[in-house]
Amino acid sequence: MSVLPPNVPEKNIWLLALFLRPKCGPRRIRAILKHFGSPEAFFAASPAERERAGLPAALWPQPTPKEAFSRALEEYHGLRAIGGYFITWDDDTYPLAFKHLPDPPPILFCRGTPHFDGAVLAVVGSRAATSYGARLVRNWVPEIVRAGVKIVSGLAVGIDTLAHESCLEAGGFTIAVLGTGLDYIYPRGNRSLACKIGEKGLILTEFPLGTRPRPQNFPIRNRLISALAQAVLVVEASPRSGSLITARLAGEQGKEVLAVPGPIFSYRSHGCHQLIREGALLVDRPDQVLEALGLSNLAFVSQQGPVNRLPPLTLSPEETKVWEVLDNIPLHLDEIARKAGLAVSVVSGILIAFELQGLVESSPGNFFQKVIEL
Repeated sequence: MSVLPPNVPEKNIWLLALFLRPKCGPRRIRAILKHFGSPEAFFAASPAERERAGLPAALWPQPTPKEAFSRALEEYHGLRAIGGYFITWDDDTYPLAFKHLPDPPPILFCRGTPHFDGAVLAVVGSRAATSYGARLVRNWVPEIVRAGVKIVSGLAVGIDTLAHESCLEAGGFTIAVLGTGLDYIYPRGNRSLACKIGEKGLILTEFPLGTRPRPQNFPIRNRLISALAQAVLVVEASPRSGSLITARLAGEQGKEVLAVPGPIFSYRSHGCHQLIREGALLVDRPDQVLEALGLSNLAFVSQQGPVNRLPPLTLSPEETKVWEVLDNIPLHLDEIARKAGLAVSVVSGILIAFELQGLVESSPGNFFQKVIEL
């Protein structure tokens, strides 16, 4: 039998060996351990003994104990080569929240620090985030993080990416839960972000090395996102969004579901509105999120430090007209000029000045919207 790595219990390698077998999900592994007592005994069992245990033919033939153990060691060394490791459901570092699931993963593959205590908020939403959703995440997450809250999400493009990035930029701890193996970061464009999370936060997955993104993996992944968090914040979601799966799983797990309302004409907001109709808590300020997590406003203010406020601004009559026309949804330059009763050239200059002061945001096609209230 291959040499056991230092500081790794032999029983953990045997559990990994069982986990790596096809058709061995969490519930089947529990059944195997209940019947055979240990993974090693299962691999040493005869076909007749396995048949008496009621195991399906898909589990036959099994490798020899030596072959199974060697395969598990290959996985271990492959993890180590990319800076990863694994923990089992018997380890002290295994998250307590997962033990309450009906199908807790026996093995977690990780990169980073297994740090699960304290308040954790899941932030999920559309892969095609609008400027509204992006601005909200970039404004809210730093404030929430300064209250000592960890952020968990799924490393997808859009809202997930923004949540991870905003948390790291604010000096917070973020957890990315993958629907792939640790060696297959998806989407590929988030490889750099994944490296940062691995250094300053945690990446975890229940899928072994070599697992590529498959549609069926992501609902499995989503149950871990909701399980880790005390509450799930849905920022933007279409009616068929995977974020709604995460929200519903959170509800089944007894977690608070928070939804941000959006423009009624935006398809990306329809899922959030659906959640609100179904009983999710409507939130439109970050302090409401903290309240849902059981954190008082006083604790929030004391930890975030001095609040940065804009100094009072004095607007000219023309600037006032433009400001009163602007909204928090994009408006075209021509429409702003028409409603303000000013020349397009005058309005264009005012909007540029507003943008330089951080008051408005522009988007392609000469669209402008407020990003702050005066």
